[in-house]
Amino acid sequence: MSRLNHHALFEDHVVTAADWYHLRSWRRHLPDLTWVTVLSGFWLWVVYFALIAVLIGLYHTVLVPRGAPDWPPKNVASVLYQPFAITSFALALLMVFRTNSSYARWWEARTVWGQVFNVTRNLVRQADAWFGEEDVAAFQMLVRWCAAAGYILQAHLCTAKLGPEAEGLLHPEELKLLASWEHRPICAGQVLSSIVASAVKDSQLRAAMDDQIATYINDAGACERIQRTCIPFCYTRHTSRFLILWLTFLPFALWEICGWASPVAEAVLAFLLMGVENIGIQIEEPFHVLPMHSYCAVIAKNALEVARERKGLDLFVEEALRRELCMEPLGKLENGGAGADSNVFVRPSGAAGVSHKASPRPTNPSLRVRCQSHRHNADPSLHEARGVFQMVPQRGEATLLDARDALETCSALNDASSKEACYATFGCDGRRVEKYFGAVEVLETAWEQVKEEEVEDDDEFVEENLSPWPWDGR
Repeated sequence: MSRLNHHALFEDHVVTAADWYHLRSWRRHLPDLTWVTVLSGFWLWVVYFALIAVLIGLYHTVLVPRGAPDWPPKNVASVLYQPFAITSFALALLMVFRTNSSYARWWEARTVWGQVFNVTRNLVRQADAWFGEEDVAAFQMLVRWCAAAGYILQAHLCTAKLGPEAEGLLHPEELKLLASWEHRPICAGQVLSSIVASAVKDSQLRAAMDDQIATYINDAGACERIQRTCIPFCYTRHTSRFLILWLTFLPFALWEICGWASPVAEAVLAFLLMGVENIGIQIEEPFHVLPMHSYCAVIAKNALEVARERKGLDLFVEEALRRELCMEPLGKLENGGAGADSNVFVRPSGAAGVSHKASPRPTNPSLRVRCQSHRHNADPSLHEARGVFQMVPQRGEATLLDARDALETCSALNDASSKEACYATFGCDGRRVEKYFGAVEVLETAWEQVKEEEVEDDDEFVEENLSPWPWDGR
């Protein structure tokens, strides 16, 4: 950054650990050349005030000895100083209110952009969880628009044209669509809503994602309000004029007190007071102060990272859940840590390096039934029975009742194509339903027994957590 680039001095940057260390260190008090940059924004005013003090000094040292009237008279010098002492508190209050009002606008803008971060992250996270394998194109399109959402909002607030970063995220036809809209964030919101509507059929899931999109539009409106509404001109101008008049006449009161040191005192006071007023002016419009480009880059990076890691994360979770089924609950660690009521699971008894009170089964009933079937391998066909619950994307997750209804309705049909079409209406794989339905019924019976034995008095828990059977359909 150039030392004489006054506006760049007020441009924030993303704070690092080194910055925080410096802010806490005693070295923050050491002078540097930053004051030169600060002074470059209003140096003419400082020269003006110092020049007045010099002229008053020349008048008293050159003209007064030659017969010019001694003004202000020495006997009224102390009286002349009183108006400055009396009005200084009013000036201080005006400047404090002015600076606090500007800071409030700056902090609100930063808070709004924090919500933009959260909106884009939540949207891609929800899309990753709720978009099916057949919605890969919709997922990729949503990720790209979420990655570009920050750049779109920045361009809407600060510039007339999208930067090369956004152009690299969106396709040419999408850029053309954006250019045809006067309000680009609304265009982005409409595109995101259309993507969600086409890929998510469940109304509750769709409403949850639409809430995030609505928050993005609300954030754009909050930024517009800050950008298009300044602190009232009368507030700003009155404070500025008060400060200018106060510093202009201050040298008349300083001469009898400071003598030829008054020009230096006047310049220092002018630099400090004008600097405070200048801070309020600079941060009043926060979108040239906040590191917008860095924010947009982080938003894009986070969204693209979810898309890049989607496949590997799904495989990781699936494998981790498979291992979790046969883990036993942790009692109490020898060296403290989790207590007796902990729900943490460890490897089965005998795992090296782990000390725990063994328990014959997981505390979660669903894990117990599924773990027992996995551990003891009572019937190898049980592992293949999961295919009974293969569902079309519009139906979501199946239950055993779906498979029973399909079997009762469709198994009597003789024509193979008709039977297949019938099963399709239920969202099930007919071949698997007919082959493995009996095995799944065995597991359902065990599941119902678990619910009756362990949580029969907690209807709310059963409703929320234990029904329907938690097959994942893979």
